[in-house]
Amino acid sequence: ASPPPTPVNASTALPPGIADIKSQSTADFLTSMSRMPLFGSSLSELDPDQLSAFTALAYEGTPSEIASNFKQQGNGAYKLKSHRDAAAFYTKALTVPDLPPDDPIREVCLANRAAANLELKNYGSVLRDCGEALKLNSSNVKAHYRAACALVALQRWEEAVILTQKGLTLDPTNPPLKSLLTKAEAGLAKAEEKLLAEQHLQQQKLQEATALRLALRNLGIKTRRSDTTNRPDLEGHEIKLVDETHLVFPVIVLYPLTAQSDFISTWREDETAEERMGMQVLAEPPPWDEKGEYNWKSVEVFMETLTGGLIKVGKKVPLGEVLGGGKVEVVDDLVKLMVVPRGRREAWIEEWKKR
Repeated sequence: ASPPPTPVNASTALPPGIADIKSQSTADFLTSMSRMPLFGSSLSELDPDQLSAFTALAYEGTPSEIASNFKQQGNGAYKLKSHRDAAAFYTKALTVPDLPPDDPIREVCLANRAAANLELKNYGSVLRDCGEALKLNSSNVKAHYRAACALVALQRWEEAVILTQKGLTLDPTNPPLKSLLTKAEAGLAKAEEKLLAEQHLQQQKLQEATALRLALRNLGIKTRRSDTTNRPDLEGHEIKLVDETHLVFPVIVLYPLTAQSDFISTWREDETAEERMGMQVLAEPPPWDEKGEYNWKSVEVFMETLTGGLIKVGKKVPLGEVLGGGKVEVVDDLVKLMVVPRGRREAWIEEWKKR
């Protein structure tokens, strides 16, 4: 009878190199393989000596064979989602010296590099490569699809629709193209709707501005814009024509002797200082008026004139009449009124003249 087999320890029976590999995890094994020139999918994983050897090896053969090798490397990197490396390999394939201009691999590598750049969101590169691929073969469905994907990402909806439609004439049942066309058409419809809404709004604003200018002209009210308009606290407040019947003005009431102010956002043209200030703003002494000087009956209201002087505003005169009297103007859509106590009026006017 044959003697029983002698037990063998597997780890000691294998050659050292193979035993080391056997003891590695799958992840460690793949990582070590990626550093080997024949199996590597990432140029960045190679050390200088390996890279030099790999370069010499990679450029052996005919230009078409060399380009094909780089293309395969790119495909491998793409499958591993190493899109930047994939694009680099496709670029090497496309730049192989003496590769014939009409070599079919050019079209393939251009379309493939577009796929890699699409993942990297390099949409300009995608469009350029797809354009070159389509020059070589206008029936390349993948180039149509990838270029259309880039156009959708850039929200160039109309071009995306045209390109997907061209792709579907080549492959009418292509599911990705059909899905992309639906997305592009929806984006185009939404963009057109938004454009129409913006145009309508612009037209409405133009009509309102025209009506406002006409209303101001009819009342003889002068307005102008200063060289530098900076009213951060008053943004959104401007002269308006309400219901096409009456003007409203934002008004700032200044108390120059106290450095205080009040803001009235809407003062109708037919309202008087008595109505807006005497019955509202100064109906009671303001909290900062410690001396009780700003009783409505004991104050006077002024505006600066076109020539830099002062004009007294009648308390019972509608604002529209004051502004339309030809002596004042509204600067930057803001009416400025100045209120001073009657007893200090003369001294304040003298100071004003010295300015």
